[in-house]
Amino acid sequence: MSDQLVSSQKNRYYVWLEQSKYDLEAAQNSFKMGSYEWTCYQSLQSVEKCIKAVIVHAGFRPPKVHKLGVLMGMANKANPNFINISLKFRKIESYTFISRYPFVIPGQNKTPHELINKEDGQTCLDIAMDVHATITSFIKENTSRSDKDLVLEDYYFKGDEVQKRIDVVIDELKKCENLNIHKIILFGGFAREYARPKSSTMDILIVADTKLSFIERIQYVREITRGGEPIIEPLIYTPEEFRELLEEEGEGFLESALDEGKVLFEK
Repeated sequence: MSDQLVSSQKNRYYVWLEQSKYDLEAAQNSFKMGSYEWTCYQSLQSVEKCIKAVIVHAGFRPPKVHKLGVLMGMANKANPNFINISLKFRKIESYTFISRYPFVIPGQNKTPHELINKEDGQTCLDIAMDVHATITSFIKENTSRSDKDLVLEDYYFKGDEVQKRIDVVIDELKKCENLNIHKIILFGGFAREYARPKSSTMDILIVADTKLSFIERIQYVREITRGGEPIIEPLIYTPEEFRELLEEEGEGFLESALDEGKVLFEK
């Protein structure tokens, strides 16, 4: 690839960073209108584009990945200086997950619009504003790399490292003070095979007694399982919620998760 084309590709970071600013402005407008679920979703879009701007600025093609934790890992590899940057973004995906997939919400037939409140919207907005300011400053102060290989290598997880991750996660969950675990189910791609791209996240479904709200549970499990790979994408239901959702859904999402999934732990 010519130096001219490499330079042109790197300059595309501006498009990602600029659009992240417009996404942030859209999130602020949604907040003013009281559409807090959209505030959270648009804030996530802004954060995602900011991190991709770092990757593109380093000379790599923007990855077709949306999970923020995975993107952060890619950004750290693309520009080693980025490892020193601390971003607090984990809460934001908890809100946007239920906005995109309202059928996973347990009980009461409430919509994401009814569940996500002003405080939640402000939390997401604050995160997006901080990320945008931090990354804008980082890109101004750090020169991009000059790698000629502009594709981030698509590594695959090995079976033994996936099993080790599963064992660690199960141990962490069983020790949780806020969750009395009844069952843990692995579903999605890793339930079918462990040899998955390193851009993959691990879906787990947890049935547990808890006093935490649905969003708080997701945030709690995300926090206690952070720091390892694959990144954990949890869904947590009380036994009663789980039974009700199965009865309401029939042959739906949870039924498929049970049929195709793998029980990792059961009390």
